[in-house]
Formats: sequence, C-alpha cells, structure tokens
Amino acid sequence: MSTPTADTFLTATSFIARANLLLAQIQGLGAEAPRNKVEGMMRLWQKWRTMQGGGVTWERDGELLEWCMARYQDNLGAEWLAPFTNNFAPPAPSFDEELEALLAGEEPLVVSMAAKG
Repeated sequence: MSTPTADTFLTATSFIARANLLLAQIQGLGAEAPRNKVEGMMRLWQKWRTMQGGGVTWERDGELLEWCMARYQDNLGAEWLAPFTNNFAPPAPSFDEELEALLAGEEPLVVSMAAKG
C-alpha cells in the first residue's frame, strides 16, 4: 500500500468525518430512507472506493456497504438504481447453481431474484 501524501490524508479524513455524520443520520431509516439519501449514500460509497489508494482506512466502510446493499435490494427494479447495479446487485447465479435449483424442483434463481423487484 502506498504512503498517503498530506493532501490525500486530509482529504480522506475530512471525507470520513462527513460520511460518518451522514451515515449516523440515515442508519435508523432503513427501508424508509428517502431516495435522495439512498442515492447519496451509494455515491458516497462509490467515491470512497476511488479514494482507498490513499492509504487511509475507514472502519465504517463495511457498514456503509451493507446499508447500501440492503437499500439496493429494497428498491430493486427502480429505474434510478441502474448506475449502482454493478456495485450492489447480487452476482448472477452460475449455470451449475441454476441447474441444481431446477433439478431440485426449485424456482429458477434468476427468476426468483428478478421477482423481488
């Protein structure tokens, strides 16, 4: 891991302080969080991912990721989620998983995941 420069460190620590405040504000909202808050927090997590090379760690990164993934699932099928699909959508089941589900008489995984929306 590279050593952070003073500017990178200050930017990252300032970002973390603000992100922690926002996360504290919305955590209790869960599925009731307004769209702009959900979208904002998803963008925040994406922004953090681009800054990680600065060598600064954020202990709540995983917490934010979990929150974003849960809100993504809550809003599955909403048109505004399209930009976040690569980051928060569950991976498509493999052919083997799909075949096993069909052989077991279960609903196909791709259909059951799409039906949640």
